[in-house]
Amino acid sequence: MPMTALDISKQDFSTSLRGYNREEVRAFLDLVAKEFETQQQSESRLSEKVSLLEGKLQEFQNIEQTLRDALVTAQEAAKQSQKGSERERELILKSAKIEADSIRKGAQDEWSRLQNELHQLQAQKKSFVTRLKYILQSQQELMELLESEEPGSKEAVPKTKGGKGEVS
Repeated sequence: MPMTALDISKQDFSTSLRGYNREEVRAFLDLVAKEFETQQQSESRLSEKVSLLEGKLQEFQNIEQTLRDALVTAQEAAKQSQKGSERERELILKSAKIEADSIRKGAQDEWSRLQNELHQLQAQKKSFVTRLKYILQSQQELMELLESEEPGSKEAVPKTKGGKGEVS
């Protein structure tokens, strides 16, 4: 059982024939009791301070653990973000390739259409040139026929290649 300052100051000793001076013993016990009380108060304050510091230490350890957890979470989030960015980059590349292929196919289709249109236009031109030549040839023959008519004659005799006035 722990001793208190009150226990020391109330301590009573029996007397004997040649014992110590009671007043000196009492004065010494009072002094020891005061010192003991001072030590107990100091221990109590230190104990409170230790408790307070242990509480703060626990708080700091909790903060440290929270920071470590946050760091781990941030690292994992960075990894996930990097993976997400990588997937997004791959999707963008695939999308761009598909779009480029689509544009290329469209351009090839347009090129083929334009080639076909060019061939059709060339065929139309050739047909037009042939018809125009035929028309010009017909007009030239008509002009020659009109030039060969004699003035004053009502009927014109068409010239033939043989020159005999026969119509072929």
